[in-house]
Amino acid sequence: MLKRTLSTLLCLAAVACADEGDDETQVIANAAAAPLPFESNTLLELMPLDSASCVTESTALVPGFTVLQDAQSFHDAYLAARPNAAQVPSIDFANYVVVKSVLGQQGGCGARVELTSAINRSESVEIEVRTSNGDCTAPTDRISFAFAFAKVNRLAKPYTHQESDALECPSMP
Repeated sequence: MLKRTLSTLLCLAAVACADEGDDETQVIANAAAAPLPFESNTLLELMPLDSASCVTESTALVPGFTVLQDAQSFHDAYLAARPNAAQVPSIDFANYVVVKSVLGQQGGCGARVELTSAINRSESVEIEVRTSNGDCTAPTDRISFAFAFAKVNRLAKPYTHQESDALECPSMP
C-alpha cells in the first residue's frame, strides 16, 4: 500500500512539474538539469568541522581568517591546529571550501572563536565570525590557541569575514 501511494505521488509530482506540451523526455531532462546558482543575499550551508579554545599543542597557528581551497592546504592547516590528530576530515573540494579563523596565542583558555553563518552577497561570500575576549571563567594557568574550521559552499567569488557580536560566556550552574 505504501509503495503504491509513493508511486502515485511521484507520478503526480512529475506531471505537475511538466510544462504544458512537454513530453516525458523533456520532464526527465528538466529534473536532471543542474540547479540554478546561489542567489545574492542568501544563506549558504556552513558546517562546523572543528573548533577549540584550549589547545596547547598548537604553536604553529597564525592568527587571522583563511580560506582553504584544496585538500593539501586544508590537511596542513588542520594538522597545525591538531598536530596529534589521527585523521583529517574529508572534504569534497569540488563543491566546498574550508574557512578557518584563528585568534592566536591567548593567555588562558577562556577565549573562543566560532564561524556561525555564510551569506552569499553580490560581490563576495561573507562569513560571520564570533569571538570572546577570554573573560569567561576558564583555566588561566596555560597559554592556548582558539581556532575554528567550517566548510561552506564553493562559489567563484572572494570569501570575506565579518566580526559580529561577541560570544556570551556560558552561564554557570
